[in-house]
Amino acid sequence: MKKLLTFLALSALAFGVNTNFDEAVELYKDGKFAQAYTAYNRACGEGVKKACTMNAIMLFNGDGVKKDNEQAERIFTKMCDENEPMACAKLAEMQAYGLTKDKIKDEARTRALFKKACEGGYEPACMWAGEQK
Repeated sequence: MKKLLTFLALSALAFGVNTNFDEAVELYKDGKFAQAYTAYNRACGEGVKKACTMNAIMLFNGDGVKKDNEQAERIFTKMCDENEPMACAKLAEMQAYGLTKDKIKDEARTRALFKKACEGGYEPACMWAGEQK
């Protein structure tokens, strides 16, 4: 499931956003996770919100970095608040499985986050939001 979610996240990313982002995508595809994390971090610092979300995904999965669900949740929350739809979907997944800091499974919040992700254009979230795009 983790691999599928990561694949869906990568396949949903925009093309040609910036050189650090493009480099990070290629490094991630090549399995060079530590280098990818660094490149995503640079792109995030340059304002590429999807790069911040990818950093959070890597923290959540422990890909190339120490697994850190709390930091991943903080990044997903910040990016979702800034209307980055993939971050909203990933935060919804954490919420659905009780993997957030408070460990509460809140179905209404989960649906709302998936809906926000879907409305923001992240189509994989539409199925979970009960909407068709």
